[in-house]
Amino acid sequence: MIALEVDFNHGDVHGRLLLADLASHEVTPFSELAASGDRILFVDGDEYVEGLLVDDPDLGWVGAVDWATQDRIRAIPVDGLGLGADRDLTRRTGPQIVAPTSAVMDRMTRTFPH
Repeated sequence: MIALEVDFNHGDVHGRLLLADLASHEVTPFSELAASGDRILFVDGDEYVEGLLVDDPDLGWVGAVDWATQDRIRAIPVDGLGLGADRDLTRRTGPQIVAPTSAVMDRMTRTFPH
């Protein structure tokens, strides 16, 4: 998962976050991040939302976010590698919703300052 610090009030009429013109992202490698396939977590203070990086021809890089995930992080089930044989992962019905601890949010903020 990649975390980017953004401004939730800096968006377009479609609810996408405008990123390319934020001074804090002058050197952010958006192309490489978008190509990585990693989940993107957009963070504004103590709020966060998941989404994708999109290169808009008119606006530059935008965060196409899923506002339904605001302040929720999807836990992706593991594939079972490295787990003991007694773990039955076939009963999982889908992603669980979890909230990160304050320590996790502090680490993300230190890792991706604005």
